[in-house]
Amino acid sequence: MAMIDPVLENDWHPVSDSAALAGNLLGVSLLGRSIVLWRSGNGAIHAWDDRCPHRGTRLSIGRIVNDTVECAYHGWRFASDARCILVASQPDDKPPPNAVVRSYRVEERYGLVWVCVGDPTLGVLPFPEADDPNLR
Repeated sequence: MAMIDPVLENDWHPVSDSAALAGNLLGVSLLGRSIVLWRSGNGAIHAWDDRCPHRGTRLSIGRIVNDTVECAYHGWRFASDARCILVASQPDDKPPPNAVVRSYRVEERYGLVWVCVGDPTLGVLPFPEADDPNLR
């Protein structure tokens, strides 16, 4: 991966329209990283590396099943905290403790999904005009 300016890593970037996450997994690219976005049943949006820790398959080609992300390759399922909760081939066994997907900070503002891959010094900048229906 190319060297990315840390200032960019620590800023918020809009990566998708919020409506694109209606029941879907969505793969996006940000600063050379492949990221999967999804919305859990409680309405929270999650941003993770788009890579299953088992065999490296893109999670974005999987599906959402019972409020988990299911990898398309071997059916591993990941809960909203990015931890594997089910290995499909061994449903009675506890998943490996290191089977966790890297997650990123995510915010939903102004009808957009914003992601920060570093350590943000500020929140998503205020833009009150975006929420004013008289200005649309």
